[in-house]
Amino acid sequence: MKSRTMRLTVLLPALALLAVAGATWGASYRWIDADGNVHYGDRPPVGVDAERMQAPPPPPLPEPEPADAAQGTAPGQGSAPAEGAPLTPTPPATGDAPPAEAASAPTPEALARDQQRRAQEARDLAEAKRRNCQAARSNLEVLERNKPLRYEQEGSTRSKRVSAEERQQRIREAQKQIRENCT
Repeated sequence: MKSRTMRLTVLLPALALLAVAGATWGASYRWIDADGNVHYGDRPPVGVDAERMQAPPPPPLPEPEPADAAQGTAPGQGSAPAEGAPLTPTPPATGDAPPAEAASAPTPEALARDQQRRAQEARDLAEAKRRNCQAARSNLEVLERNKPLRYEQEGSTRSKRVSAEERQQRIREAQKQIRENCT
């Protein structure tokens, strides 16, 4: 019963809002009476030549910031310059007028944020490689003990014994992971 009451308390205001919105979104008319006065309404009088009005277009939405600007580059330049690459301003094309890109050149704060973001990404990558290296070495150590190994198959409660061929394949995979992540 409580659930039904909650649905009604949400549904009734929504229906009322739709009814009001429908009335305001209805057609509007403009007509001129015999005295030359201009009138507006949602229903013109009978026998009067009325002009149906078009609703004005909605105001334009604010332009979203280009994805490049969030990364600290001017729109249309693609990715940020390589770390350590010098930033050189583009000379004006003609006369003394600055180029269009100069107005949207990255600020020093944006460049600093970009450099910090890159440094954090490098730290995250190094940490992931360190964890992968540890896991690969641990797996290799277990695989090289030559003790019988069992694993549970997906979707099953039964375990399966690892064959000698499968063990060798897993050893090769662990060694490859070590080469990739432990350098």
